[in-house]
Amino acid sequence: MDKSWMHADRRSKAYELGVEGFLNFSVENLGNATHIRCPCVKCGNIRLFGVGIIRDHLYFNGIDQSYKFWTWHGEPWEWTTNASRNVEEDEQSRFSFVFEEVGMDDNDLGDIGFDPYEFANVIGDGDQPLYPGSRDLLSEGNTLPSSMYEAKKTLSSLGMSYEKTHACPNDCILCRKDYEDSTNCPTCGVSRWKEGKDSILKEGVLVKVVWYFPPIPRLKRMFQSHKTAKSLTWHAARKSVDSQMSHPADSPSWKLVDDKWPEFVKELRNLRLALSSDGFNPHRYKACPICGDDTPSHRFKNGHKICYIGHKKWLPINHPYRRQSAAFNGKPQYGTPPEPLTGAEVLHMVEDINYIWGSKNGGSVGENDGDRVCWKKKSKFFDLEY
Repeated sequence: MDKSWMHADRRSKAYELGVEGFLNFSVENLGNATHIRCPCVKCGNIRLFGVGIIRDHLYFNGIDQSYKFWTWHGEPWEWTTNASRNVEEDEQSRFSFVFEEVGMDDNDLGDIGFDPYEFANVIGDGDQPLYPGSRDLLSEGNTLPSSMYEAKKTLSSLGMSYEKTHACPNDCILCRKDYEDSTNCPTCGVSRWKEGKDSILKEGVLVKVVWYFPPIPRLKRMFQSHKTAKSLTWHAARKSVDSQMSHPADSPSWKLVDDKWPEFVKELRNLRLALSSDGFNPHRYKACPICGDDTPSHRFKNGHKICYIGHKKWLPINHPYRRQSAAFNGKPQYGTPPEPLTGAEVLHMVEDINYIWGSKNGGSVGENDGDRVCWKKKSKFFDLEY
Protein backbone atom coordinates (compact mmCIF):
# COMPACT_ATOMS: atom_id res chain seq x y z
CA MET A 1 0.00 0.00 0.00
CA ASP A 2 1.48 3.33 -1.07
CA LYS A 3 1.77 5.74 1.88
CA SER A 4 4.20 8.19 0.34
CA TRP A 5 1.39 10.78 0.10
CA MET A 6 1.62 11.26 3.90
CA HIS A 7 4.86 13.21 3.33
CA ALA A 8 3.57 15.19 0.34
CA ASP A 9 2.48 18.83 0.28
CA ARG A 10 -1.12 19.11 1.52
CA ARG A 11 -1.91 21.29 -1.52
CA SER A 12 -0.72 18.67 -3.98
CA LYS A 13 -2.84 16.26 -6.00
CA ALA A 14 -0.92 13.33 -4.53
CA TYR A 15 -2.00 14.31 -1.00
CA GLU A 16 -5.61 14.76 -2.10
CA LEU A 17 -5.73 11.33 -3.71
CA GLY A 18 -3.97 9.83 -0.70
CA VAL A 19 -6.54 11.25 1.74
CA GLU A 20 -9.44 9.90 -0.29
CA GLY A 21 -7.74 6.52 -0.60
CA PHE A 22 -7.11 6.40 3.15
CA LEU A 23 -10.73 7.28 3.97
CA ASN A 24 -12.10 4.71 1.51
CA PHE A 25 -9.74 2.08 2.96
CA SER A 26 -10.93 2.88 6.48
CA VAL A 27 -14.63 2.76 5.62
CA GLU A 28 -14.23 -0.55 3.77
CA ASN A 29 -12.26 -2.24 6.56
CA LEU A 30 -14.14 -0.86 9.59
CA GLY A 31 -17.54 -1.90 8.31
CA ASN A 32 -20.52 0.02 9.66
CA ALA A 33 -18.57 2.34 11.99
CA THR A 34 -19.99 5.86 11.78
CA HIS A 35 -17.15 7.41 13.74
CA ILE A 36 -13.50 6.48 13.36
CA ARG A 37 -10.26 7.67 14.91
CA CYS A 38 -8.83 10.84 13.41
CA PRO A 39 -5.12 10.45 12.53
CA CYS A 40 -4.42 14.16 12.13
CA VAL A 41 -1.54 15.79 13.99
CA LYS A 42 -3.81 17.31 16.65
CA CYS A 43 -6.11 14.34 17.28
CA GLY A 44 -3.44 11.63 17.14
CA ASN A 45 -5.94 8.75 16.81
CA ILE A 46 -7.48 9.67 20.16
CA ARG A 47 -10.68 11.45 19.11
CA LEU A 48 -13.40 9.93 16.93
CA PHE A 49 -15.26 11.78 14.17
CA GLY A 50 -17.22 11.18 11.02
CA VAL A 51 -15.44 10.86 7.68
CA GLY A 52 -16.24 14.44 6.62
CA ILE A 53 -14.68 16.03 9.70
CA ILE A 54 -11.63 13.77 9.45
CA ARG A 55 -11.17 14.84 5.82
CA ASP A 56 -11.13 18.48 6.93
CA HIS A 57 -8.68 17.74 9.74
CA LEU A 58 -6.29 15.99 7.39
CA TYR A 59 -6.24 19.05 5.12
CA PHE A 60 -6.08 21.68 7.87
CA ASN A 61 -3.80 19.93 10.38
CA GLY A 62 -2.03 17.32 8.26
CA ILE A 63 -1.75 13.62 8.97
CA ASP A 64 0.48 12.31 11.75
CA GLN A 65 3.45 11.07 9.73
CA SER A 66 4.54 8.71 12.49
CA TYR A 67 1.33 6.70 11.96
CA LYS A 68 3.04 4.28 9.59
CA PHE A 69 0.86 1.27 10.36
CA TRP A 70 -2.85 1.96 9.98
CA THR A 71 -3.90 -0.53 12.62
CA TRP A 72 -6.65 1.75 13.97
CA HIS A 73 -8.22 1.87 10.52
CA GLY A 74 -8.38 -1.77 9.58
CA GLU A 75 -4.87 -2.58 8.39
CA PRO A 76 -4.39 -6.26 9.27
CA TRP A 77 -1.79 -6.97 11.92
CA GLU A 78 -0.13 -9.52 9.63
CA TRP A 79 0.87 -6.68 7.29
CA THR A 80 2.89 -5.00 9.99
CA THR A 81 4.30 -8.07 11.73
CA ASN A 82 7.18 -8.64 9.32
CA ALA A 83 8.01 -4.94 9.24
CA SER A 84 8.22 -4.67 13.00
CA ARG A 85 9.74 -8.07 13.86
CA ASN A 86 13.23 -7.14 12.72
CA VAL A 87 13.02 -3.81 14.51
CA GLU A 88 11.85 -5.51 17.70
CA GLU A 89 14.71 -8.03 17.69
CA ASP A 90 17.24 -5.28 16.98
CA GLU A 91 15.91 -3.15 19.82
CA GLN A 92 16.17 -6.06 22.27
CA SER A 93 19.81 -6.71 21.38
CA ARG A 94 20.75 -3.02 21.41
CA PHE A 95 19.29 -2.21 24.80
CA SER A 96 19.85 -5.42 26.75
CA PHE A 97 23.19 -4.10 27.97
CA VAL A 98 21.50 -0.94 29.26
CA PHE A 99 19.26 -2.98 31.57
CA GLU A 100 22.31 -4.87 32.78
CA GLU A 101 24.27 -1.68 33.53
CA VAL A 102 21.52 0.02 35.54
CA GLY A 103 20.47 -3.12 37.37
CA MET A 104 17.02 -3.46 35.81
CA ASP A 105 15.09 -6.62 35.11
CA ASP A 106 11.82 -7.38 33.38
CA ASN A 107 9.88 -6.72 36.59
CA ASP A 108 11.04 -3.10 36.57
CA LEU A 109 9.01 -2.45 33.45
CA GLY A 110 5.86 -2.64 35.55
CA ASP A 111 2.53 -4.21 34.74
CA ILE A 112 2.43 -3.28 31.07
CA GLY A 113 -0.04 -5.12 28.88
CA PHE A 114 1.06 -5.96 25.34
CA ASP A 115 -1.12 -4.38 22.68
CA PRO A 116 0.17 -5.35 19.21
CA TYR A 117 -1.49 -2.34 17.61
CA GLU A 118 0.03 0.07 20.10
CA PHE A 119 3.40 -1.65 19.78
CA ALA A 120 3.38 -1.16 16.01
CA ASN A 121 2.72 2.55 16.47
CA VAL A 122 5.56 2.86 18.97
CA ILE A 123 7.96 1.17 16.57
CA GLY A 124 6.88 3.60 13.88
CA ASP A 125 7.45 6.56 16.19
CA GLY A 126 11.01 5.42 16.81
CA ASP A 127 11.81 5.70 13.12
CA GLN A 128 10.69 9.31 12.90
CA PRO A 129 13.08 12.30 13.15
CA LEU A 130 12.95 14.39 16.31
CA TYR A 131 11.75 17.33 14.22
CA PRO A 132 11.64 18.08 10.47
CA GLY A 133 15.16 18.29 9.12
CA SER A 134 16.85 16.95 12.27
CA ARG A 135 18.36 14.05 10.33
CA ASP A 136 20.04 16.49 7.99
CA LEU A 137 22.06 18.22 10.70
CA LEU A 138 24.99 15.86 10.23
CA SER A 139 26.53 15.67 6.79
CA GLU A 140 27.03 12.39 4.98
CA GLY A 141 30.09 10.49 6.15
CA ASN A 142 30.17 11.88 9.70
CA THR A 143 32.14 9.79 12.20
CA LEU A 144 29.86 10.08 15.23
CA PRO A 145 28.96 6.76 16.91
CA SER A 146 25.86 5.25 15.38
CA SER A 147 24.59 3.77 18.65
CA MET A 148 25.05 3.82 22.42
CA TYR A 149 26.95 0.56 22.15
CA GLU A 150 29.53 2.10 19.80
CA ALA A 151 29.88 5.12 22.07
CA LYS A 152 30.40 2.86 25.07
CA LYS A 153 33.15 0.94 23.29
CA THR A 154 34.92 4.22 22.52
CA LEU A 155 34.80 5.32 26.15
CA SER A 156 36.08 1.92 27.30
CA SER A 157 39.09 2.15 25.00
CA LEU A 158 39.90 5.55 26.51
CA GLY A 159 40.13 4.03 29.97
CA MET A 160 36.96 5.76 31.16
CA SER A 161 36.04 2.86 33.44
CA TYR A 162 33.87 3.03 36.51
CA GLU A 163 33.01 1.05 39.60
CA LYS A 164 29.54 0.51 41.01
CA THR A 165 29.00 0.27 44.75
CA HIS A 166 25.75 -0.55 46.46
CA ALA A 167 24.56 2.10 48.92
CA CYS A 168 22.00 2.45 51.69
CA PRO A 169 18.81 4.09 50.34
CA ASN A 170 19.12 6.67 53.16
CA ASP A 171 22.81 7.41 52.43
CA CYS A 172 24.00 5.91 55.72
CA ILE A 173 26.72 3.60 54.39
CA LEU A 174 28.30 2.11 51.29
CA CYS A 175 27.89 -1.65 51.04
CA ARG A 176 31.59 -2.41 50.84
CA LYS A 177 34.30 -4.03 52.99
CA ASP A 178 32.57 -5.23 56.18
CA TYR A 179 29.12 -4.43 54.77
CA GLU A 180 29.59 -5.93 51.32
CA ASP A 181 27.25 -8.87 51.99
CA SER A 182 24.81 -7.03 54.25
CA THR A 183 21.22 -6.97 53.04
CA ASN A 184 20.09 -4.34 55.54
CA CYS A 185 21.73 -1.10 56.61
CA PRO A 186 23.27 -1.44 60.11
CA THR A 187 22.32 2.18 60.88
CA CYS A 188 18.70 2.57 59.75
CA GLY A 189 17.78 -1.07 59.05
CA VAL A 190 16.44 -0.42 55.55
CA SER A 191 16.94 -3.15 52.96
CA ARG A 192 19.23 -2.51 50.01
CA TRP A 193 16.82 -4.37 47.70
CA LYS A 194 14.00 -2.74 45.82
CA GLU A 195 10.43 -3.37 46.91
CA GLY A 196 7.94 -4.36 44.23
CA LYS A 197 4.30 -3.37 43.89
CA ASP A 198 3.35 -6.47 45.86
CA SER A 199 5.52 -5.23 48.78
CA ILE A 200 7.89 -8.15 48.23
CA LEU A 201 11.61 -7.40 48.11
CA LYS A 202 13.18 -8.17 44.75
CA GLU A 203 16.55 -9.57 45.76
CA GLY A 204 19.27 -8.47 43.37
CA VAL A 205 17.44 -5.32 42.29
CA LEU A 206 19.15 -2.41 44.04
CA VAL A 207 17.50 0.74 45.34
CA LYS A 208 20.61 2.93 45.13
CA VAL A 209 23.97 2.56 43.41
CA VAL A 210 26.98 4.87 43.65
CA TRP A 211 29.02 5.21 40.46
CA TYR A 212 32.71 5.83 41.13
CA PHE A 213 35.05 7.01 38.40
CA PRO A 214 38.65 6.19 39.44
CA PRO A 215 40.94 9.15 38.69
CA ILE A 216 44.25 7.25 38.35
CA PRO A 217 43.46 5.54 34.98
CA ARG A 218 42.38 8.91 33.64
CA LEU A 219 45.57 10.60 34.81
CA LYS A 220 47.64 7.88 33.17
CA ARG A 221 45.82 8.42 29.90
CA MET A 222 46.58 12.13 30.07
CA PHE A 223 50.31 11.38 30.09
CA GLN A 224 49.98 9.26 26.93
CA SER A 225 49.36 12.42 24.93
CA HIS A 226 52.51 14.43 24.21
CA LYS A 227 50.61 17.71 24.21
CA THR A 228 48.78 17.00 27.46
CA ALA A 229 51.88 15.59 29.16
CA LYS A 230 53.77 18.78 28.38
CA SER A 231 51.09 20.84 30.10
CA LEU A 232 51.03 18.53 33.12
CA THR A 233 54.78 18.92 33.72
CA TRP A 234 54.98 22.63 32.91
CA HIS A 235 55.21 23.51 36.61
CA ALA A 236 58.63 21.82 36.73
CA ALA A 237 59.98 22.96 33.35
CA ARG A 238 58.83 26.59 33.46
CA LYS A 239 61.00 29.54 34.37
CA SER A 240 59.81 31.31 37.48
CA VAL A 241 59.58 35.10 37.45
CA ASP A 242 60.32 36.76 40.76
CA SER A 243 57.47 38.63 42.46
CA GLN A 244 54.97 37.41 39.85
CA MET A 245 52.54 34.52 40.16
CA SER A 246 52.39 32.85 36.78
CA HIS A 247 51.37 29.42 38.04
CA PRO A 248 49.85 27.88 41.20
CA ALA A 249 53.39 26.60 41.86
CA ASP A 250 54.23 30.15 42.97
CA SER A 251 51.64 30.00 45.77
CA PRO A 252 52.48 29.30 49.43
CA SER A 253 50.27 26.19 49.44
CA TRP A 254 52.24 24.62 46.58
CA LYS A 255 55.55 25.44 48.23
CA LEU A 256 54.33 23.94 51.50
CA VAL A 257 53.89 20.59 49.76
CA ASP A 258 57.37 20.95 48.20
CA ASP A 259 58.93 21.45 51.63
CA LYS A 260 56.99 18.71 53.38
CA TRP A 261 57.37 15.94 50.79
CA PRO A 262 60.67 16.52 48.91
CA GLU A 263 60.76 12.96 47.48
CA PHE A 264 57.39 13.56 45.87
CA VAL A 265 58.68 16.77 44.28
CA LYS A 266 61.63 15.00 42.63
CA GLU A 267 59.24 13.22 40.28
CA LEU A 268 58.52 15.78 37.57
CA ARG A 269 55.24 14.09 36.75
CA ASN A 270 53.83 14.73 40.22
CA LEU A 271 50.23 15.91 40.17
CA ARG A 272 48.32 17.84 42.79
CA LEU A 273 44.57 17.69 42.86
CA ALA A 274 42.53 20.54 44.29
CA LEU A 275 39.62 19.45 46.45
CA SER A 276 36.45 21.45 46.84
CA SER A 277 33.33 20.98 48.92
CA ASP A 278 29.72 22.06 48.60
CA GLY A 279 28.94 25.62 49.58
CA PHE A 280 26.99 26.53 52.69
CA ASN A 281 23.23 26.20 52.81
CA PRO A 282 21.73 29.66 52.04
CA HIS A 283 18.28 28.73 53.36
CA ARG A 284 18.99 29.04 57.08
CA TYR A 285 18.75 32.08 59.33
CA LYS A 286 22.41 31.89 60.31
CA ALA A 287 23.86 30.43 57.14
CA CYS A 288 26.91 32.67 56.67
CA PRO A 289 30.04 30.85 57.96
CA ILE A 290 31.80 34.22 58.49
CA CYS A 291 29.04 36.17 60.25
CA GLY A 292 27.92 33.13 62.28
CA ASP A 293 25.44 34.08 65.01
CA ASP A 294 25.53 37.69 63.82
CA THR A 295 24.20 36.84 60.34
CA PRO A 296 21.72 39.67 59.48
CA SER A 297 18.91 37.51 58.09
CA HIS A 298 15.25 38.34 57.57
CA ARG A 299 12.31 36.18 56.51
CA PHE A 300 9.76 37.69 54.16
CA LYS A 301 6.24 37.51 55.59
CA ASN A 302 4.51 36.79 52.28
CA GLY A 303 7.21 35.16 50.20
CA HIS A 304 8.47 32.97 53.07
CA LYS A 305 12.03 33.37 51.82
CA ILE A 306 15.11 34.26 53.83
CA CYS A 307 17.16 37.23 52.71
CA TYR A 308 20.38 38.71 54.04
CA ILE A 309 20.44 42.46 54.53
CA GLY A 310 23.87 43.18 55.96
CA HIS A 311 25.79 43.12 52.70
CA LYS A 312 26.35 46.90 52.67
CA LYS A 313 28.97 46.59 55.42
CA TRP A 314 31.41 45.16 52.83
CA LEU A 315 31.29 48.40 50.82
CA PRO A 316 33.98 51.09 51.24
CA ILE A 317 33.35 53.16 54.35
CA ASN A 318 32.38 56.28 52.35
CA HIS A 319 30.26 54.52 49.75
CA PRO A 320 26.94 56.38 49.16
CA TYR A 321 24.92 53.16 49.37
CA ARG A 322 25.80 52.88 53.05
CA ARG A 323 23.71 55.96 53.82
CA GLN A 324 20.78 54.95 51.66
CA SER A 325 17.96 53.36 53.63
CA ALA A 326 14.76 53.46 51.56
CA ALA A 327 16.24 51.29 48.80
CA PHE A 328 17.35 48.61 51.27
CA ASN A 329 16.05 47.66 54.71
CA GLY A 330 15.18 51.15 55.91
CA LYS A 331 18.38 51.57 57.90
CA PRO A 332 21.79 53.07 57.11
CA GLN A 333 24.84 50.85 57.52
CA TYR A 334 27.96 52.09 59.31
CA GLY A 335 29.31 48.78 60.53
CA THR A 336 32.49 47.03 59.47
CA PRO A 337 32.64 43.51 57.98
CA PRO A 338 33.71 40.65 60.26
CA GLU A 339 37.08 38.99 59.84
CA PRO A 340 37.01 35.59 58.08
CA LEU A 341 37.53 32.66 60.41
CA THR A 342 40.85 30.85 60.36
CA GLY A 343 41.06 27.10 59.84
CA ALA A 344 41.96 26.63 63.50
CA GLU A 345 38.90 28.60 64.62
CA VAL A 346 36.58 26.56 62.41
CA LEU A 347 38.14 23.31 63.64
CA HIS A 348 37.55 24.37 67.24
CA MET A 349 33.88 25.02 66.48
CA VAL A 350 33.24 21.66 64.79
CA GLU A 351 35.65 19.42 66.69
CA ASP A 352 33.05 17.86 69.01
CA ILE A 353 30.13 17.60 66.59
CA ASN A 354 28.81 14.04 66.55
CA TYR A 355 27.09 13.61 63.19
CA ILE A 356 24.85 10.64 62.44
CA TRP A 357 25.17 9.83 58.75
CA GLY A 358 22.12 9.19 56.59
CA SER A 359 19.34 11.33 55.16
CA LYS A 360 16.77 9.71 57.45
CA ASN A 361 18.56 10.01 60.79
CA GLY A 362 21.19 12.55 59.85
CA GLY A 363 21.99 15.42 62.15
CA SER A 364 24.42 16.62 64.76
CA VAL A 365 23.90 15.77 68.39
CA GLY A 366 25.53 17.10 71.54
CA GLU A 367 25.06 19.37 74.49
CA ASN A 368 25.80 22.61 72.67
CA ASP A 369 23.97 22.02 69.38
CA GLY A 370 22.15 25.31 69.70
CA ASP A 371 25.47 27.13 69.51
CA ARG A 372 26.47 25.41 66.26
CA VAL A 373 23.80 26.67 63.91
CA CYS A 374 26.25 27.24 61.05
CA TRP A 375 27.89 23.84 61.14
CA LYS A 376 26.28 20.50 60.47
CA LYS A 377 29.29 18.20 60.66
CA LYS A 378 33.06 18.19 60.68
CA SER A 379 34.53 18.14 57.19
CA LYS A 380 36.75 15.24 56.19
CA PHE A 381 39.25 17.81 54.93
CA PHE A 382 40.36 18.30 58.53
CA ASP A 383 41.64 14.71 58.54
CA LEU A 384 43.99 15.23 55.59
CA GLU A 385 47.71 15.83 55.95
CA TYR A 386 48.78 19.39 55.30
